Amino acid sequence: MGNLSKEEEKLAELVLYVSGKCLTHERFGATKLNKILFFSDFIFCKLHGEPITGVQYFKLENGPAPRCLIKVRESLQKDGDLVIAPRSTTGGFVQHRPIPMRAPDLTKFSADEISIVDQVIDFLKDKSAEEVSELSHYYVVGWKLYEMKEEIPYHSVFARAMKEAHIKDRDIQRAKEIAAKQKLPDATPGR
Repeated sequence: MGNLSKEEEKLAELVLYVSGKCLTHERFGATKLNKILFFSDFIFCKLHGEPITGVQYFKLENGPAPRCLIKVRESLQKDGDLVIAPRSTTGGFVQHRPIPMRAPDLTKFSADEISIVDQVIDFLKDKSAEEVSELSHYYVVGWKLYEMKEEIPYHSVFARAMKEAHIKDRDIQRAKEIAAKQKLPDATPGR
């Protein structure tokens, strides 16, 4: 895989894994792929103190997405490892369904990492792209704290959501302390 970093290579294998696991899911496309990747990385980080892939996520209108996903997807497509198949859905929408053309290299993952990904896939299986996006807006504190196209740092998973997503200074400070302890980069909103 061409010019991909170690983290991007791991994301590429995870894209293949998730796409393969969701191949028969009626409601699987690019938006749901983004959310499965995001929830998997951030839930794993919350439980184990580090993300699965380590790639940077950022805020988009439909929810968080890996910043490097287009680069990774294009690399997979160029190598013939992934095909994006457009498919019409109800309501006149076009779903961009990723289809893996080879099995993922699972040696890059621990059993705990794959277990979290499988749980996220199972939880989101029957939800539409719109429902999954809404979940990411409602339950993800990091998505609420940052402006469009700003990074959502992993340490934001440690901040507790307050009523209507108002975050108290002590929560931000606690998240920073945990991030420093885990050696995660600081990405205070607005910086």
